[in-house]
Amino acid sequence: MTDQATNTTESSGSVAVAERSEAPSVSSAREKQRLKAERLDRLWLPLLLPVGSILLVAFMVLNISRLLLTSGADGSVLVGTLLTIAILVVAVIIAASPRIRTTPLWGMSAGALIIVLAIGTLSLGAAGEKEEEAAGFVEPTGPADAVLSVTALSSLKFDQDEYNTSAGILDIKYLNAGGQHTLLFTDAKLAGFVLAVGPPEETSGKLEIEAGTYTFYCSIPGHREAGMVADLVVTPGAPVATTGSTGSTGSIGSTEMTEMT
Repeated sequence: MTDQATNTTESSGSVAVAERSEAPSVSSAREKQRLKAERLDRLWLPLLLPVGSILLVAFMVLNISRLLLTSGADGSVLVGTLLTIAILVVAVIIAASPRIRTTPLWGMSAGALIIVLAIGTLSLGAAGEKEEEAAGFVEPTGPADAVLSVTALSSLKFDQDEYNTSAGILDIKYLNAGGQHTLLFTDAKLAGFVLAVGPPEETSGKLEIEAGTYTFYCSIPGHREAGMVADLVVTPGAPVATTGSTGSTGSIGSTEMTEMT
């Protein structure tokens, strides 16, 4: 009995000594974890959150703006509306599921970023093609088949709402009756053709045009919205001479289509 009690006492002492020897190491590990957590909360998160937010916003704006720029005036409104609806729908889903797990949420976010990146990349290609088309416009050589005179009025109107001419090489005479104005077409085939007046008070340019109906406008902010837009009807036959109306400044704008020989 005495030997058994002695062995028990020695065993208990050994366990106590082992526990005392392990206690400092466990305490040190916990202290390291605490310091690591404090470093993450006080140093890295305040630094990474603003930087990450800025990069995320820049990424989204850059890619979405590419899509809006390549969509045109009407298409950008539709795209913006669809994006707004999509954002509201996702926000409602997240708000209605407060217990949504972190993994699906991260997966949805990553999927949205990939989609935005793909859209931005595709839009960049389309924008590059449009820029190449605009930069690659070359004025046709040779005599014009018809001459078209267009007058820009100070009332932010063209002297006519509709012009008529014939297909072929068209020489456009752009006259100014007040203010500063431009003339360019909405058709992608005529991208790059731009005329500007005020000063000078008159300019001209040639382009090759096929039969059809085209729309041209003034690109100065606010002018198109005020009504400075007109149609050009191109027929395959001989042009018809028409006369424009009197502008608000009192000068008469005229449209002349003359078959050149």
